[in-house]
Amino acid sequence: MLYDDQDIMMINFDSQTSIGELTGFRNMAVSPSQSQKPAQPLSPVHSLPAELLMAIFSKLSSPVDLSHCMLVSKQWANCSVEMLWQRPYLGKFEQYQKMVSALLSENAFFAYPQLIRRLNLNLISELVNDGSLEPLTQCTRLERLTLTNCSQLTDSPLQDILQRNPRLQALDLSQVAGITDRSMQAVAENCPRLQGLNLAGCRQVTDASLIPLSQNRRMLRRVRPS
Repeated sequence: MLYDDQDIMMINFDSQTSIGELTGFRNMAVSPSQSQKPAQPLSPVHSLPAELLMAIFSKLSSPVDLSHCMLVSKQWANCSVEMLWQRPYLGKFEQYQKMVSALLSENAFFAYPQLIRRLNLNLISELVNDGSLEPLTQCTRLERLTLTNCSQLTDSPLQDILQRNPRLQALDLSQVAGITDRSMQAVAENCPRLQGLNLAGCRQVTDASLIPLSQNRRMLRRVRPS
């Protein structure tokens, strides 16, 4: 069965990501005419377990090839979608806008907000503000978030994003001068797995706000203060 989901092809992706656990996929509907067709014999490749298919797909060097894999069948789409969405490449703001459209879509085949693990907005930092960042509050499984040079940002909605992502391991807020101790409080209260924090140029963040962050954080290894 072929798919015509425009969300699949919305963005160019960085394929250099690890293979994660597949979760949160929506079932893809099959039309009555399709369901009434006699079953066709499956080719040998369709009998391969998902783990083996994912291992094969991980060898593909081009994100375009992974996108093509998603169009073959539901099984192939399930095995390749997370590799495309774990670390989206956002070199232009138009790509970010298309990603946000997919995140907010009510008719998407997959729960895209739960697939994203790493986000780097440094290349589009001049156009990132509180309004454009707000849709990222839909993401709940972020592990790395880089907001370097996003100088228009303030504590909101960054606080909401931090509160919803307890798996966060690395946070780069360098040169984001608009954030304050409020964001550091959100990190201290909601991000127990944090390993690295960059606050260079965050002039409104005080040393006092880092004390709660340092308590009971055995995984915290690197902190660059303002």
